Amino acid sequence: MRIGIAQIKTIAGNFPVSLVHHERFIYTACKLNTDLLVFPELSLMGYDPVQSTKFALKRGDKALERFQELSNRQKITLGIGVSEKKATGGVGISMFFYQPRAPQRFYTKQVLHPDEFPYFEAGTRQVLLHTGGLRICPAICYESLLPNHAKQAYRKGANLYLASVAKREAGVATATNHYSWVARTYSMPVIMANSVGSCAGFESAGESAVWTKSGKLAGKLPAGEEAILIFDTDTEDVQTQAMVT
Repeated sequence: MRIGIAQIKTIAGNFPVSLVHHERFIYTACKLNTDLLVFPELSLMGYDPVQSTKFALKRGDKALERFQELSNRQKITLGIGVSEKKATGGVGISMFFYQPRAPQRFYTKQVLHPDEFPYFEAGTRQVLLHTGGLRICPAICYESLLPNHAKQAYRKGANLYLASVAKREAGVATATNHYSWVARTYSMPVIMANSVGSCAGFESAGESAVWTKSGKLAGKLPAGEEAILIFDTDTEDVQTQAMVT
């Protein structure tokens, strides 16, 4: 299976432009024969708690139908970072998964960073994405650095760990050591999809990467640049593609 990481510059406060920007990554990934393309934390709204809560969308919102259409037509599974308006009235930090002609799947970050408490509501259950013969466990930023989250993923039968994040340079350095440990400890590849550019109060650093099930760094993207990384789970080969503006 060919899994793609979309290292995208997120756009806060302009949903139509952000939607088109995501489409550009999706079309490029399709040209690279990608089976699954994953985006960073809150990729669609940008990691800005005020803007994210303001523009939060419900599951099944018509504004998101384009992703299902693209998934169906291009035969690609998509993992989009969305601020989700919950039935409770709160807002979750979620990943919406679109699969070709299949029901959508949703995962909401279960362990929030303390800075997120005033804005977001935590999820209550873990979801595994079954695709391409893999059982993929999504984890969103802060919780992906907690050893127990990966442990529970392994116990649930996951064989690939997907961390969708928005991390500054120092956070990437910490994450690199931890994700290598997770891959090595549980013998499953780990993928980190990070954004680039301005977030609320910090610059997201990029350096999205993938580690093999032995904990070896298979490849990573440059800091601060928009690009796509493709990881072949069968051969463990990596391919990268810069996104030229």
